[in-house]
Amino acid sequence: MKFSRRCLISKFPVALVTLPNIACTRPSKEPGSTPERESLHLAEMTLEELHRVYQKELQEDLGFWDKHGVDMEHGGFMCSMDHDGTLLSTEKNIMFQGRGLWVYSFLYRHFGKNRKHFDIARKVKEFLFKHARQQDSTWADVVSREGTITTPFQGNVYSGLYVAEGLHEYSQASGDKEAHEVAVRTLLKCMDCYEQASYGNRTESYPVGSRQQGVEMIVIPLLTQMLQSHPDSQLEKFQARAMAAVTQKFFNPRFRLHNEILRHDYSRYEDEKWRDYVHLGFSIANFWGILLEAVRLKDRELFGTVADRLHRHLEVAWDEVYGGLGWSMQIHKGCVDYRKASYVHGEAMIGLLTVIERLGSPWARDWYARIHRYAFENFPIRRYPGWHSYMDRHCTPQEHVTRRENYHHPRYLMLSLQIIDRLIERAGRAVWW
Repeated sequence: MKFSRRCLISKFPVALVTLPNIACTRPSKEPGSTPERESLHLAEMTLEELHRVYQKELQEDLGFWDKHGVDMEHGGFMCSMDHDGTLLSTEKNIMFQGRGLWVYSFLYRHFGKNRKHFDIARKVKEFLFKHARQQDSTWADVVSREGTITTPFQGNVYSGLYVAEGLHEYSQASGDKEAHEVAVRTLLKCMDCYEQASYGNRTESYPVGSRQQGVEMIVIPLLTQMLQSHPDSQLEKFQARAMAAVTQKFFNPRFRLHNEILRHDYSRYEDEKWRDYVHLGFSIANFWGILLEAVRLKDRELFGTVADRLHRHLEVAWDEVYGGLGWSMQIHKGCVDYRKASYVHGEAMIGLLTVIERLGSPWARDWYARIHRYAFENFPIRRYPGWHSYMDRHCTPQEHVTRRENYHHPRYLMLSLQIIDRLIERAGRAVWW
């Protein structure tokens, strides 16, 4: 078995960082009471040990970005770099700017209110407004380091959705009402584009006009965040529609998995190529957002249904030969693309922690331990902070890459830390609401 520089942490749980003063206490026993429950362990660690592992990983990742990717001169992030931080291009993809804006706004709001984190977020927001914002509520796709548009908006909604997510979180961190208003207008513009029968994602080979689970995957958690702080009847309708689409339309009862694409009217394709196509990674990444929306709605039945589907997709996606979660498959051909994406494993763990927190399901604890072990053994980059984003079936380390991850990995760590903190406060006890 191969080990990375960090995979042995669970075997040697020394004090890696200073843990916040959060006590993990057990309820006292009264005479005649039943024996007290064992403290919850996850991935062969106590909750405090697991917290230290995640906190250290987050600190290392942020330190890398502070040194190599944050542009404090112009604002924004330069993500085209090799493992060691060597810049390969200073162009700024607007999708990555929106993602980074969310990370640093969330970091400021929930992890210490460090003014440095807020200043990074503020400069990203100012850069976006000054250089990438268009009058019709769309956003340029790519700009130069200084802000000159090199690729205008080309119809893909992903950039706009991530900008909307970043702006909304920034509004929560800063109190900037305009940022939230622009986020809502951007979301509505994206939905308008997505409604067009001519809509097509140029980065995929899907038929024009297809409904894509990958779009709903972003829309649902974005709307959950917006609705938690800004109740809005129009946005509630969009959310209800997106939830119905994912939980009912994309779910295929014949094989109890989610199709990745549907026709524009949400009916299933009849040709074998698309009828049987399942993007296991997108489905798994989708479930944690739906679980959080079920929590917002206080809908325990929906939560249980989605938890069961997460379990089912993990069982189908798991690579029984080499380990890890596969990427996609053609059902009736029996073909599985076993490439490994670190974000799929991270978001699977967010979903599993959510199930553990709310239901305490033993199967979720078992799967969390399995995926955690695999991820920390295979994805960390040798000699440098951060994780590989995409790898082959064997998780062969890549000597060089052309882009570093500034969103999925820190988001996975931060959301996980929040859940672990709540579990520590409750001594590991699951509480539905």
